[in-house]
Amino acid sequence: EHVAIWASNIPEWILLQFATARIGAVLVTVNTSYQARELEYLLEHSDSTALFLMDGYKGTSYIDMIDEIMKNHEKLPKLKNLVYLGKNEAPGHMTAFADIAKMGETVSDADLFEREQSLTYDDVINMQYTSGTTGFPKGVMLTHYNIVNNAAIVADRMGLTSADRLCIPVPL
Repeated sequence: EHVAIWASNIPEWILLQFATARIGAVLVTVNTSYQARELEYLLEHSDSTALFLMDGYKGTSYIDMIDEIMKNHEKLPKLKNLVYLGKNEAPGHMTAFADIAKMGETVSDADLFEREQSLTYDDVINMQYTSGTTGFPKGVMLTHYNIVNNAAIVADRMGLTSADRLCIPVPL
């Protein structure tokens, strides 16, 4: 499954990154500045089956934008679930993040372990869209190995040790 997240740096973002990696889903990251046309393209191109989204960002209502896109839902036949990441009550057509978390409690440790054992470090766990100069962005697929190895190489090149701390304030 491809699971898209459209949010700024919020705790649920981190939870989704680790949760999707543990179960073998691909987390598709959506740029917080995307407008309707870009979002629709990404959701269709990535084959996302779920979209986790917050209220909005910098004056843009994500709720209004996805509602407008979903009026023509034939373009997004795979998108079946909208999950609200917010403190307010979830809009009627969306599932609250807390309800999704509760659903996870019904999965046994044995089933989770079995699922984790079926995964390899070469499995894709993240899809990021580049801001290409030749039209719409392209989806870049990253594996467990890509992400961890990149971090290790960057830390090594920077001369970081376990005593160092690194703050990276860019959007997740």
